[in-house]
Amino acid sequence: MANKIYIKQRDLLIPEAERYANEKYGIQQVCPSLSAKTAPGIRQEWTRTYLLKMNELAVAAGLCEEGSV
Repeated sequence: MANKIYIKQRDLLIPEAERYANEKYGIQQVCPSLSAKTAPGIRQEWTRTYLLKMNELAVAAGLCEEGSV
């Protein structure tokens, strides 16, 4: 049961993390890996930025402790 609650709370953070990464790289679509026109380096940086933001948001929301991810 706790896992389901965690998953629902984590899923609520996804749109904000996507929006943050898209704004940082000036990308208009949901995820640059879906576009063949996006350079591989940008895809990697987008993913890294997205994951770092997800970690930051999860810590702020109390879903995990800093440094535990």
